Amino acid sequence: MKINEHIVRIVGDAYVPEGLAMDKSYQGLFQADVKKIAHSSNEDGSENIVYSLKLLTLQIVDEAGKAQKMKDKRSWSKKVRGAIYHLWEDRGGEDTGFNEEAFYDAFQAKFLRHFDSIAEYMRNIKE
Repeated sequence: MKINEHIVRIVGDAYVPEGLAMDKSYQGLFQADVKKIAHSSNEDGSENIVYSLKLLTLQIVDEAGKAQKMKDKRSWSKKVRGAIYHLWEDRGGEDTGFNEEAFYDAFQAKFLRHFDSIAEYMRNIKE
């Protein structure tokens, strides 16, 4: 089937460090997770693909092209889960032999198994 349109829908909230002005257009950089991909028939032999994204962070870019500093208000556990999910995707997703949740569980088990080594590493680094 021929793809007519690729449509992105973004949901979620982002926190910006400064207020925004009414009736002004802004440019921004965002980070989002794809939560759903839906195919919608146009009943003419073509279809639209709709991507539903969950907004994670947003940076507003000013007129000079400088992005405002952004604070990601997600909890650390959500950030870690997201990073593990992206690792799973980068390694091939379902082709890894794990579904998303099984990969997360396996990662956490490895993390706990090697916790002492990670703690030792953390003692030796300076920020």
